[in-house]
Amino acid sequence: MQTSTGPATAAVHRVGSAATELVAAVRAGAVAGAQVDELTELLGEVRAVAARLEWVALAVVREIDVSGAHRVDGALTPQAWLRQRARMTPTEANAAVRTARGLGSGSLDATSRA
Repeated sequence: MQTSTGPATAAVHRVGSAATELVAAVRAGAVAGAQVDELTELLGEVRAVAARLEWVALAVVREIDVSGAHRVDGALTPQAWLRQRARMTPTEANAAVRTARGLGSGSLDATSRA
């Protein structure tokens, strides 16, 4: 039986494969000698993809927080869970939970839409 995260997990694997392919292309010289306009466009696209992936990560953090799933691993807080499972620093974990809560509360709707 497939869990509700099945489609998300499959999508992450596809994105990971595409990222691996992109890294290999860049290592092989794909951006060497490119014009500044091409580099600017590529950088913008890469940063946009990274922002969307960060949004997904924050949605996962929000679900961990709301569902209380962090307790399954014995973590008292979602921040502690992130420190244990994602190897985040306390500052990173606090910022991730704070931002995830803001996105979930609707107080950062413009950020979420972007």
